[in-house]
Amino acid sequence: MWCCAPLRWGLWVCAAAAALLQLAQACIVIELNPSGFHANVNNLLALIPLVASLHNDTVHYRLEAFHYKCAEDGGLADFLDSEQLALWPLARGNRDKIRALGCVYGTLKYGWDLRAKLRPRIPMEDLIADALDRNWRYQPDVQTRVDAALKQLASKPGPTIAFHARGGDKRDEDMKLHRKIVAAGDAVESFIRAWPDVRGGTCVIVGDDDKMATDIGEAAERAIGCQAWRPTTYRLPGGHNQSMFTHSSYDLKCAATREMFVDEELMANSDYLVGSYNSGILQFITVLRHKKYGKSRTTYVDSSERLFDWNTMVQKALASNQEAVGQV
Repeated sequence: MWCCAPLRWGLWVCAAAAALLQLAQACIVIELNPSGFHANVNNLLALIPLVASLHNDTVHYRLEAFHYKCAEDGGLADFLDSEQLALWPLARGNRDKIRALGCVYGTLKYGWDLRAKLRPRIPMEDLIADALDRNWRYQPDVQTRVDAALKQLASKPGPTIAFHARGGDKRDEDMKLHRKIVAAGDAVESFIRAWPDVRGGTCVIVGDDDKMATDIGEAAERAIGCQAWRPTTYRLPGGHNQSMFTHSSYDLKCAATREMFVDEELMANSDYLVGSYNSGILQFITVLRHKKYGKSRTTYVDSSERLFDWNTMVQKALASNQEAVGQV
C-alpha cells in the first residue's frame, strides 16, 4: 500500500488520495455525434477546463459518427493544432473497451450534465474562452487560407459588416422547433435596428446558403449603402445539409471545413456581425470576437427571434428595471 496511517481517519484520507490519483491517471473519451461541427466542438471545448487536469491534461474524442475530417482515420487535428484534444482511434475500441481500461467514457451529455451540476453555474461561453488559447490554433494549410482572407478583409472600405447566411437544415430545424425562419430582410433589419447611424462600408456575406447570401447582399446594399462582398466558395443552392455532407467525399468534407474556418475568421474580425444565435457557429463566434480579438459585445446582433445579443438583452433589462422603479 502506497500510503498508510495508524488512525482510521488517516487511512480514510489515504484511500481518498489514492482514488484521486487513480482518477487523475485514467483517461476520458467523449463520443462525438453526427450533428454539426460546432454542436459537437463547442461542448468539447467547454469540457476541457473542467476535466482535462484530472486526465493527464487531455480530453480524448472518438469519431465513429462525426464526419468533419479529411480521411477515414482523420480528426480535428486535420484542421486544429490542439494541445489538450486527442483523437481516440476507432481501433482502440468502443465504450466497453474504453471503460475496461479504467477510462471515463461519455457522450456530449456527459458535459451537459456536469455543467448543470456546477454551483455556482459557469457560463458555457466562459468555459470555451478558457480553452481557446491552447486548443484553437489552425494547422498551417488552414492558417494560410485564413491569413489570405483577412488580408483581403483589411483592404475593404470600412466599416466591415459581416452577415451569416445559414440556411439548409438549420431552416428545417427552426421549422421543426416552431422558431421564426430568419430571412434576408430580418438580418438587414436587425442591423439597422441596432446601429441606425452606421452606413456604407463593406457587407461581408458568408455562409453556406447561396440564395440567402445573394438576397442579404442585395438587401444590405439597398438599405445600408455598403458594397456586398462574398468571399465564400462553399455555396449550396439550398444551404448546408448534414446528411448530404455525411455522405460526401472526404475531399469535399475537408475543403468545406477549411472554408468554414475562413468564414468564421471573417465574421470574428469584421467590425460588426449579424447572425442567428440558433446556429452553433454564431454561439462560438461571439466568444471568439470578444475573448480572442477584443471586440465589444455590443458589435454583434442576433437576427433570430431570440434576440440573444448584448444590446437587446441590456435594453430589455433597463426597460424592465425602469418599469419596476415606476411602480415603487
